[in-house]
Amino acid sequence: MNALADAAFTGGTNGTCLEPPRLHAYFVHQLFWTWVHTLEVSGVSMGEDGKEKTIPLGRVTSAPFSFINLQEWRAPDGKLVIMSHQDAISTVTNIYVEDCRKKAIATVSEQLAPSSSAVSQYTIQNTEGDIIGISTMSRNFGTEVDINDQRTGKRLVTVSKGWGELTDAWSATFRDGEHESLANEPRVLVMLLAAASAAGAWGLGG
Repeated sequence: MNALADAAFTGGTNGTCLEPPRLHAYFVHQLFWTWVHTLEVSGVSMGEDGKEKTIPLGRVTSAPFSFINLQEWRAPDGKLVIMSHQDAISTVTNIYVEDCRKKAIATVSEQLAPSSSAVSQYTIQNTEGDIIGISTMSRNFGTEVDINDQRTGKRLVTVSKGWGELTDAWSATFRDGEHESLANEPRVLVMLLAAASAAGAWGLGG
């Protein structure tokens, strides 16, 4: 296991689930020539010198031909971090996020994007159905959307299509100094990105 990745996760013992770190950004990009749809997960931290450091954090794999679009994020050592499954109601897709013990954590509702936008609109709810985070209109020519705190209206995360030279990647950049909630929980955001990347793939690789 990569030493950086090994140091990044906490928990995973005595019946607890792995917890990824809170970093500046996360991004996922598809690995091609694989039988099932597979995404490499990376985190980005900012050093004191202002330079970015990329940390490998495992992979998200999809179950092939799954009607519920089952996806699992596993750390580099193979331990399950989190999973999700979906349902689709007309133009809305609900992504149900569960921890490694299959305990529900959050529901992400994805409103399909218009043809002029590469990104969708998102609502993040807790297990009680309360809205914790909600996105605003897309910007930057339809490649970015902000997820705001429902209570304060403050921007928490920016979801983008692309990361640097990886134009097929999906990324989530976290705003520094904001309080922690489901709307900026790394596990929830990674599964949101994974669902966006796998849309229409039926769990199959490329």
